[in-house]
Amino acid sequence: MAHFEGIIPAVTTPFDASGAVDQAALERNVSAYLDAGVHGIVANGTMGEAGSLSAEERRTVVATIARATGGRVPGWTPGAWVTSARRAARRPWSGETV
Repeated sequence: MAHFEGIIPAVTTPFDASGAVDQAALERNVSAYLDAGVHGIVANGTMGEAGSLSAEERRTVVATIARATGGRVPGWTPGAWVTSARRAARRPWSGETV
């Protein structure tokens, strides 16, 4: 079983005026968390986003957060929150479509 310690916030996903994931704003948010001393980052997590974002949007969020952290802290992507076991088994954040 995993053991989590410290401050590990779930990062919300910002969108631009066109409705696309705002990667620059997301990177700024993650940088601010890192500057504040967090111990990890959760993407597509407890803010209900995993179920409301498309598979491509989830992949974009994970890639953007991974790039922004640069390996300085661990990241978690609990985004198995989907509407059926079949969809969860296909793990859309790993490159498969739903």
